[in-house]
Amino acid sequence: MLPPDFSMRLRPTWPASGYFPTLYFENEGGSFAMSYVTDRGFDNGLRFVDADEIPVYLIDASHLGRIETAFVPNGERCVFVNAGSLDRLFEDFFMMGKHVLGQHNSFDKALVLAVVLLHELGHLHFEDDGSYGPPAAFALEEIDRPSRAIANKEVRADRFASEMVNAAWASQQMKSPLDGPYGRAGIASNIFRAIATGANSHDFTVDPQGVFDGVRKPYVFRQSGYSHLNLYLRLLVLAQQINPSEERLNELRWLELALKGEHR
Repeated sequence: MLPPDFSMRLRPTWPASGYFPTLYFENEGGSFAMSYVTDRGFDNGLRFVDADEIPVYLIDASHLGRIETAFVPNGERCVFVNAGSLDRLFEDFFMMGKHVLGQHNSFDKALVLAVVLLHELGHLHFEDDGSYGPPAAFALEEIDRPSRAIANKEVRADRFASEMVNAAWASQQMKSPLDGPYGRAGIASNIFRAIATGANSHDFTVDPQGVFDGVRKPYVFRQSGYSHLNLYLRLLVLAQQINPSEERLNELRWLELALKGEHR
């Protein structure tokens, strides 16, 4: 889904499962290039030449906190994914668990993980130091800023993710050159669907605006992580950045005022 000229590419470190597509990494000592492999049948895929390879490691660390689903180790150029927390991540996006409102398959779960990995790529792109930083504060004025103009690294990494989704959507490539249905724009639209599923399911289940009981509950959007905004507030912001709507913007205006009022 990343732009064809974007040299930073994630490289899985576990044995290939045989699922399509295959990723080929080659080094020739020149400039980055990406091409499609279309003559190898079930081994068709993507070839990256002289990429800025970012290894992705699956770890099983039950002693890590529940928010530590994926992170960039301090001073390293790789991504750790905590396999033990993935089910919790999918539950938080309402892709599985007792509160799920629809049927979702492994592809939908892959979309959720793609959002997380795009966020981590944002940290690597901006060469952020450390896994945590000062607490992020929600500022509505930052929504339309480019990622490079945002100071807080967690908010900036989320904005980087939405920029990558927007760029893919703008490509209008709905069909993949690999004879599959998921071109860059197709994947981007499905990522938006995954984000909207998490945000909308949370609204329906928790009813933060009091649609059903007449009681507004802005406190459900309080920050719960070390330096990240509340997950569902982040999803609202991502959804607004990818597919703006006046209704969602009004909700974010209400939340900004409500959350600021709580800190006075």
